Amino acid sequence: MLNNQTLTYGALSNEDLNSGALMKAIKRGAHRVILVRNDLNRLNVFPVADSDTGNNLVSLMRSILSALSNRHETVSDTLHAIAKQALIGAKGNSGMIFAQYINGVAKNYRPNNGESNEALVTAFYHAVTDAFQAVFDPQEGTMLSVMKSWANSLYSSFGTASLSETLMSAKQEAYVTLQDTKTVHPILRKHGVMDAGAQGFYEFIAGLTDALLGEEELEFSEEIEMGLAMDEHIHTEAHHEVHADHAPELRYCMEMVIEGGHSAAAVMPLVQEFGDSLVVATGVASTRIHLHTDVPQEVVPRMEQLGAITHIKADDMKQQYYDAHVNTVKTAIVTDSIADIPQHLIDEHNIHIIPLTILVDDVEHLDKITMSNQKVVDLAEDEQHTVSSSMMTQAQILRMLDGLESSYENVLFITVSSKLSGVYQGIFKALESYKGSLHTAVIDSKLNSIAQGLLVQKAIQYVLSDMPFEHIQQSIIQARDRAAIYVSVSDLAPMITSGRIPQRLGKIVKKLQLKPIVKLDSMGSGALAHIGFTTSGNQKKIKKIILKNKKFIERIAIGYTTSAEDANKWATYFEAEGIPVDYVTTTSSIIALSAGRNATAVAVIYKEDIHDLS
Repeated sequence: MLNNQTLTYGALSNEDLNSGALMKAIKRGAHRVILVRNDLNRLNVFPVADSDTGNNLVSLMRSILSALSNRHETVSDTLHAIAKQALIGAKGNSGMIFAQYINGVAKNYRPNNGESNEALVTAFYHAVTDAFQAVFDPQEGTMLSVMKSWANSLYSSFGTASLSETLMSAKQEAYVTLQDTKTVHPILRKHGVMDAGAQGFYEFIAGLTDALLGEEELEFSEEIEMGLAMDEHIHTEAHHEVHADHAPELRYCMEMVIEGGHSAAAVMPLVQEFGDSLVVATGVASTRIHLHTDVPQEVVPRMEQLGAITHIKADDMKQQYYDAHVNTVKTAIVTDSIADIPQHLIDEHNIHIIPLTILVDDVEHLDKITMSNQKVVDLAEDEQHTVSSSMMTQAQILRMLDGLESSYENVLFITVSSKLSGVYQGIFKALESYKGSLHTAVIDSKLNSIAQGLLVQKAIQYVLSDMPFEHIQQSIIQARDRAAIYVSVSDLAPMITSGRIPQRLGKIVKKLQLKPIVKLDSMGSGALAHIGFTTSGNQKKIKKIILKNKKFIERIAIGYTTSAEDANKWATYFEAEGIPVDYVTTTSSIIALSAGRNATAVAVIYKEDIHDLS
């Protein structure tokens, strides 16, 4: 909490504010929120203790600041610019409510002639209603309470006192309401802390107020020390107490943007049955939805009824909770969703996955989260639909790093082969912009699917053995060179289309109706390992390769795109031959898109280099 001591200001002119003054004030408020991000994360116990409120509000503030990079001629232009960006940058429950409030201000600002302080204060007042209506279950003792007390104070005292007195009084009312959140809301009362979202909103309006009053900007480090020292013991106690009894019940914090300005009343009935913490923020041209849920794959079809879906994300709140309150290791292992690992192992070893995106016409889906492999393949085979994939954005990568900073010292990214995807280069590019405290490294696995997944598990093994970060990197590169994957495909067309194997060779094989075994070469490019006449013949060939090198196998896994029947038969066969299978798992939807229906694969990591793999 920043210091809120009473200060004596010179009288602020009652002349109407112009766009320049408002932009400066908004920037000041945004910077103030950004600089207290970590404290907001520590306060975060409601609605779930995933310690990311600060990160979410920083995402919103950065998006708002991007809208202010250019000069806007009028206050109305400024408000509409930040409102549009707020819907794009909003993350989490608090970020969504804040974004809706900003959109409400833009919508309700209606000056008669020129700029108008009265119109702006009126817009601040009426936007509270927009914020409340955006929340399915609005609760007192949260950010909404601070919004309401601040806006009500501005509205009730405007015109009866000087503008400077009105602003100071409203800031003080907001401060008092913020303190009350410790006792009004039952969860916050139990933990003895203020609401993190309410604190973030207060910091914003406090910075905005100070800028409008002409208060000299203090060094934030000094200002934070003045207010936070007395509450540090509360933050520490809350951090550990929350660990004991407030883990998230639902897994995903899901958000998406839908084209069109749909009302909250129209959206809420479609998805309220799928979870809680529902917030619907509506702008002129788009609507952003926030929901905590275990079934994101059921939410997306409902939302498709309203329009094209973009900017979709589904953060794993259970993993965020683990990072903040349980984790004891120094290095986080991060991979992309093409690495195929069963969910129980992801949970057990706290593997961080960045989902890639699948585009079905104009609708975004998250790999492994919002669409099944069967549906992906069905849509890809339907000529009426266009199905493709795309990598994560640099903003996603940087946001993940922000979230890991408080729990880890190092982050190791292990990516799908750079010959098959731009993920490796994309992460490298994002790290050029990263200015945080984490030590980072990126390894091109030169693999994909279950082989990439086995390599990730090797990395976890090294992390748990407390191996130094540099040694982990070296060991993974060595293990990478001992890994192999063999894929039996029923139809080569998807791999030809996706460029996973050479186009010319693939077309010849397809024309002759041959059945290939696909592998990855030493550089990570797709290659044909064997060409047969039947799928069953190829499966026998793969089994023969594995048995030939049986004594050298360290790890083995089996994957399938749409049908588990062959994969389970393989597992039974290898087990009978004395080769313990680590796991059998479905592949990512992106692998299914490129390998096609009924493809089956086996991957191995050998104990030493094997030169004869045919």
